[in-house]
Amino acid sequence: MIMPGEVFPTRYVETAFRKKGIRDIDVRSFVDAAEAAYPSWIRSVIITRFVLATLGSILVITLLAVPS
Repeated sequence: MIMPGEVFPTRYVETAFRKKGIRDIDVRSFVDAAEAAYPSWIRSVIITRFVLATLGSILVITLLAVPS
């Protein structure tokens, strides 16, 4: 759950704010400001980690399902 929240932060932050009853904040601007504070390459690292973790999980599940 953490990684999709890093890949799609606006949706997850909007949901979290809504659950807490916070409706007067422009979430898109809030997330954009937060992302601007990070180095430009961080987005690539997050997406790469997400893809590798997903592919690694699929590989492990496949290897466990195949008889040895």
